[in-house]
Amino acid sequence: MRIHTRADDAIVSYTRWVIRYRWPVLIFTLALTGVASYGFRYFALENDYRVFFSHDDPKLVAYEATQNMYTKDESLFFVVTAKSGNLFDRKVLEGLNFLTEESWKLPHTLRADSLTNFQHARAEGDDLFVEPLIGDLASMSDADLEKAREIALGEPLLVNRLIKAGSAVTGVNLTVHIPEETGNPGAVLTKAAKELAAETMRRYPEVEIGLTGLIPLNNAFRESTLHDLKTLIPVMIVVLLVMMAVMLQSFWLMLAVAVVVLMSTAASVGIVCWMGYRISNPVTPAPLIILTLAVADCVHIIMTMQFQMRHGLKRRAAIIESMRINMNPVFVTSLTTAIGFLSMNFKSAPPVQLMGNVVSLGVLIAWVLAALFLPALLSALPFHVRPNNMDARVQAAMARLAEWVIRRRRPILWALTGLTLVFAAFVPKIHINNQFAEWFEKGYPIRRDTEYLMENLTGIYMLTYSIGAGESGGVNDPEYLQNLDKYAAWLRAQDGVVHVSSVADTIKRLNKSMHGDDPAMYRLPETRDMAAQYLLLYEMSLPMGIDLNTEINVDKSATRMVVTTANLPSEKMAVLIRRSEQWQRENLPARMYSDAIGPTVLFCDISRTMFESMMISAPFSLILVILCLMVSLRTFRLGLLAAFPNLMPLAIGLGFWGMTQWDMNFSMTSIVAMTIGIIVDNTIHFLSKYLRARREHGLCGADSVRYAFSTCGVALWTNAVVLVAGFAVMTLSVMVFCDNMGVLSTIMIISALVSNLGLLPALLMWADPDKRRNYRSLKELQHEEQVLAVKADA
Repeated sequence: MRIHTRADDAIVSYTRWVIRYRWPVLIFTLALTGVASYGFRYFALENDYRVFFSHDDPKLVAYEATQNMYTKDESLFFVVTAKSGNLFDRKVLEGLNFLTEESWKLPHTLRADSLTNFQHARAEGDDLFVEPLIGDLASMSDADLEKAREIALGEPLLVNRLIKAGSAVTGVNLTVHIPEETGNPGAVLTKAAKELAAETMRRYPEVEIGLTGLIPLNNAFRESTLHDLKTLIPVMIVVLLVMMAVMLQSFWLMLAVAVVVLMSTAASVGIVCWMGYRISNPVTPAPLIILTLAVADCVHIIMTMQFQMRHGLKRRAAIIESMRINMNPVFVTSLTTAIGFLSMNFKSAPPVQLMGNVVSLGVLIAWVLAALFLPALLSALPFHVRPNNMDARVQAAMARLAEWVIRRRRPILWALTGLTLVFAAFVPKIHINNQFAEWFEKGYPIRRDTEYLMENLTGIYMLTYSIGAGESGGVNDPEYLQNLDKYAAWLRAQDGVVHVSSVADTIKRLNKSMHGDDPAMYRLPETRDMAAQYLLLYEMSLPMGIDLNTEINVDKSATRMVVTTANLPSEKMAVLIRRSEQWQRENLPARMYSDAIGPTVLFCDISRTMFESMMISAPFSLILVILCLMVSLRTFRLGLLAAFPNLMPLAIGLGFWGMTQWDMNFSMTSIVAMTIGIIVDNTIHFLSKYLRARREHGLCGADSVRYAFSTCGVALWTNAVVLVAGFAVMTLSVMVFCDNMGVLSTIMIISALVSNLGLLPALLMWADPDKRRNYRSLKELQHEEQVLAVKADA
């Protein structure tokens, strides 16, 4: 029986060529990597929340159109707490007034709103006076302050927005417009706002100030990206180097692995930068994943080489034999891993797509380097491999594990199948949630201040409606205003709604003021002319910078209604949006129909989109991977059988998530397709060794399993440890989706190791029974391989 196939002979010839011309190969690959890595000079960060959506996303286009129709509503919110518990304490109000006045001076600020400068309307005869709720504090008596408190707590435009009964928290809301220019104006504004907050607290120790809003949120994305890049990658490199030094027991072999993984990572990221892509936080796991996966290729080649050298082969022959054994499975694992990451392009968010593409590119570069650069480097480095007791103990342990699996294959088969079904039952309990403030770990400033604001004052999640009146000046139409007020009242009655801002409330307040502040007149005027007159008088009385452009468009043909909600999960937010739009169609004229828009809607919609993506990409990825297995291993039956050991890690990982009732964010939906490409690597290596022993060497089923354990078992354990360590480093990220990705990947990788060293051999011995006798022994095969490897090097 022929042990070396034609493919083996081609690999042997190729490896001999690489070793012969090792120095030109090393110089060429280093130069090419250097050119690719030079793209780092174009490295740029993207820190706008819009990066999560494509430029032609209909909801994003509608939101930007609405912003152009009204004043831009990008915001920065100072969260102000009165330490004494009394917001109307004079010192607290002095601090709030100082913060409000100074906020106008911050860069790109269009408007600053707070309790102190809220424009309160009152009438004297036919004259309308509009003035700040808190005027000159020195001239206000305690009774005046008490009256101001009563007005504020009775004002719908303020309650649950800038004041809340029983709460000592208020705020200053800045409406800003960040220009589209080079540099990072949002970061400049955030830094200036932090400095102003610190200065206010220094002058007025009676107040505590935090910061939230879209502008600080964008800046937090930028800062967390820089933190992860500066922290996680160095930690990852140190962890991998230490592990390689321990497992390979050689400084030179550790150096070889380090050079390959660093070249893979630098080249892939450099190429992406050459192509003009900007890096956002969801992309930061890409270098970490490439580092980890590149190690896996090197481990199989190097550990097989060490195994051969410890059993008598010289270095050159050992390298050739290792490449012969591993070239095909390493290629297939790289291909299937790339397929898994490329499948993240199905309806995913742009940064998730970019991460998948970067990792796919890095995996393929790592394969090229492992197949070309690594054997050349191994033949040039001055390392030595000597037998030691630890290797003997490891191989003995692997042999004992193989015997245990062979003897207990039926109980193992039933136990692991049952475990898979138990965890799979919890998969439907997974909830997808994309509350962007919760993307940061607990205690991170933006999340801490945002959660504090939502608990004590108002929400940050907003639904915006631009409700048309059908004609220029139509917002003054009594029928339009009645419908608008009716819609606002319905929204306020819904669970989770904290505040509704409507121009109808402003007009009702003006009608009350023009009738001597009679509470009975807090209603809409009866005629169009009266409503128009009230709005005109009000606008003429407002100070510079505070107008109605945030609520009414220029030709007064539409108004903007803003609904602020509590911390609703994405699923409940989607229900509220659907119900509100259904109510419109049942109760409003067609001209007033308006879809909800805004960042909250965009992030809520991304949950649905990513779930749909997972439903397409995961099966597609699995099918492609199985097809690759069938083609590369030349077996339909065992290729199909390989699907089952790879379903087990998915069921356990996702089932664990559902069991613990942790939310799954947008990036987590992509990890399912991604991990299919990673966890199938174990199956490929084990199956390739099993089939080599079965087909080409004539071993029986049990001995083929023993052969697979002896040739790749240690490498599979080593790879699992490396992958777990690599993905565990991701849990150090301040971004929750990166942290969760690390946790879920770790669970799946451990499950994949158990599945491929337990369930897979049990399935193989059940589905691939022995059909003839006179099989050769494992020892005879190992001796023949040694002899042929020596001849191949001759």
